[in-house]
Amino acid sequence: MPTSHVIAVKLKEDVDLAAARKLFERVYEFKEICKKPDDTTYVKAIRGGKQVTEGLLGQLAKGWEYAFLFAFESSTDLEYFLLKDPEHQKFAADFRPLLADAVALTFNDRTFD
Repeated sequence: MPTSHVIAVKLKEDVDLAAARKLFERVYEFKEICKKPDDTTYVKAIRGGKQVTEGLLGQLAKGWEYAFLFAFESSTDLEYFLLKDPEHQKFAADFRPLLADAVALTFNDRTFD
C-alpha cells in the first residue's frame, strides 16, 4: 500500500541558511541515491520547501518553517529509508545539528481506520 511520510522542521536560530539550503537540496537526490540492498531505487517522489503562508493562515503553521513529503510504495520501504538506508543515515547525521525541532507524520492514502 502506498505510504507517505511528511516531516516539518524548525531550524535553530543561529543556523547558516546557506548551509541549510545545501542540505535541503540533497533531499531531492534521495530518489536516485537511496537504494535497497538489491540496488533498486525505492523513493517514489519527493516534494518540499519553505512554509510560505502569512497572516491568519501562517499562524496555523505554528512556526514550522520547512516541510518535505516523501512517497514510498510501502511502509516497509519507508522503514528501510528511516532506519537502514546509508544515504539517509548520512544526511540525518548532518541535518540533526541544525534542528530546533521536527515533527513527522506517516500515512497510507485513504486509510482512516
